[in-house]
Amino acid sequence: MSEESKELDLKFLFRILYKWKFFIMGVVVSSCLFAVLICYWFLTPIYETSAKLYVTTAEEAEDVDLDSIELSVQLMNTYKEMIKTTVVLEKVLEELPEYDLTVKELKENIEITIVSETPLMNIKVQDQSIQRAEQIVNQLLEVVKVEIPNISKFNHIVVLESPQERNFDIAPVFPNYFFIVIIMFILSFFITFGSLTFKEIMGDKIKTEDELKREYGLENLAIIPRCRKKDVMNSALKEEWGDKE
Repeated sequence: MSEESKELDLKFLFRILYKWKFFIMGVVVSSCLFAVLICYWFLTPIYETSAKLYVTTAEEAEDVDLDSIELSVQLMNTYKEMIKTTVVLEKVLEELPEYDLTVKELKENIEITIVSETPLMNIKVQDQSIQRAEQIVNQLLEVVKVEIPNISKFNHIVVLESPQERNFDIAPVFPNYFFIVIIMFILSFFITFGSLTFKEIMGDKIKTEDELKREYGLENLAIIPRCRKKDVMNSALKEEWGDKE
């Protein structure tokens, strides 16, 4: 494609954008607002809270060395699975009977991640209530600090960060309104602009003097006004009555 063709194509696209700018803006704003309202009315917000643990061997507290740290790192996946076992989760639910959750439901709401190459672990809990999520995390920490050392015999848990020790942003993690608006903005803009571009390309009518000159290099010689049938009939009647007079 030549430079001239590229320039003409860009000018053509910018002309469409300028010509339909208010229509495109209206569609984009309406789409974003509609998407936000739909999410607000029909989607249940989900909140998230978290805690950070440091899992270590008993010997490490007295004599820290590379071997003890590597041992803890190697066992992190084991600790991760231990925390989500039925034994641990049932003890959590025993302390929170008012929530009426099953072990399966609780497990689905818990996400555990391991910081790579470290004995650090993040525990996240999601729930429809931020207060309930915090209580579940706190109770899970209490159970883990007791049960994991009992099961593994030689490990203990250090809580580095818990919900009581920081202020949480109460904004829900789902739905993410910023992400929704960005996606709707992009989709609505390109769909609207693409449709208008297709309409302009497929249209074979010359609507303005500028289009006539731009497309065919012709100058406008005369303007024929648009006439309605009613106006033609009225004009004919006036002429007829004028002749009779």
